[in-house]
Amino acid sequence: MFVVHVMFARDNEGHGSHISPTIGGSFVPGANVFGIENGTTSYGSPKARVATCKVCWPSLTSVGGGCFDVNIMTAFE
Repeated sequence: MFVVHVMFARDNEGHGSHISPTIGGSFVPGANVFGIENGTTSYGSPKARVATCKVCWPSLTSVGGGCFDVNIMTAFE
């Protein structure tokens, strides 16, 4: 079987796509718990601008893969 390994920025696991909106968040007017304490709340930092960077990669061989320091540090820059 021929397997093609492609290095692309797609979020294979869904974690980055899932957590980015939580980090950026937005204001939620009229938030309450079972009708108690009606008010405005927010998740994360509502005015943040979030850029996602892929830092973990699958292995190009049958061994390893993972998150390497150089990729993580480059994402911070």
